[in-house]
Amino acid sequence: MRLGLGLIALLIFATGCIKLKTFPPTPVITFKSLSVNEVKQGVTPIKIIFTFTDGDGDIGLTQQDTSKDVLILDVRKGLPSFPPLQYDYRMPYVTPEGNNKSISGEVEIDIPNTFCRPGLATDTLKYTVQIKDRAGNKSNTLETPMIIVRQ
Repeated sequence: MRLGLGLIALLIFATGCIKLKTFPPTPVITFKSLSVNEVKQGVTPIKIIFTFTDGDGDIGLTQQDTSKDVLILDVRKGLPSFPPLQYDYRMPYVTPEGNNKSISGEVEIDIPNTFCRPGLATDTLKYTVQIKDRAGNKSNTLETPMIIVRQ
């Protein structure tokens, strides 16, 4: 009986000392990987994988909310001049239960195909990615490595 009470007291003490992960309320994203470094125009899909943290857990949108919370820009340099293409995506609605709302996770985004700029047989691009939480806090912006696009 004494051993049982001592063990219970030890468990309560030990769990009380577990440090909870906490993050700032503004989302932070980190590039993890890219599925390919070279693609065939209009054929090869691209998968961007990044991780995120958010201290107040207000990531993602409800079905009723029609806005977008993931912004991806296709950025190209050189001639011919080409304005960045914008792709908008939505993250699933997430709000953790309990007192500590800090969350972290991994996001995979598929970009179905891309193309070369007119007049180019080979092109290069990179993507920039930024997310926004429901409070309107924007994350940092990450950049992917360069991707070669061939006709």
